[in-house]
Amino acid sequence: MKNPFLLRSTFLLMACLAISSISYAEDLKLQCELQISRAFISGQTEKETVNATVEITDLKEPKYLAIFVDAAEPLISVASRLRANVVKAMNWSDDSKWELQVETKEAEKYPNTTNSVRIDRNTGVLTFQRIFRGGELVTSGVGPCTKVNMALKKF
Repeated sequence: MKNPFLLRSTFLLMACLAISSISYAEDLKLQCELQISRAFISGQTEKETVNATVEITDLKEPKYLAIFVDAAEPLISVASRLRANVVKAMNWSDDSKWELQVETKEAEKYPNTTNSVRIDRNTGVLTFQRIFRGGELVTSGVGPCTKVNMALKKF
């Protein structure tokens, strides 16, 4: 027969580890009004205002940050983990901002694509830039964001 004290101690240890790992994770959703600018290699530019949803996953242990910005179309996504096509991922986040820059390689014949996102946690301003294939298309955006209270449900 197993020792009940040992079983209880093991269960408590596992519960404490699970709770501590949860406390190191932060999932947020923001609603942003972004001024978007697209500059094409031809010299043509486009500007528009979009309402975007931003999802942020910030894990402290192991260190991982992911930011996804979507409107009618996905605008930009960055994550601090290296994947197959990710050449470089730089995380400059601190207590006052989330900031990531990711370089990806689509094919050997094309220059890298650079995606960067910065969210100021004090002002709520999001800025991003996507330099596609070394400058064929540069998309940038800036605008204020508000935090969505995910505990409140409308439906």
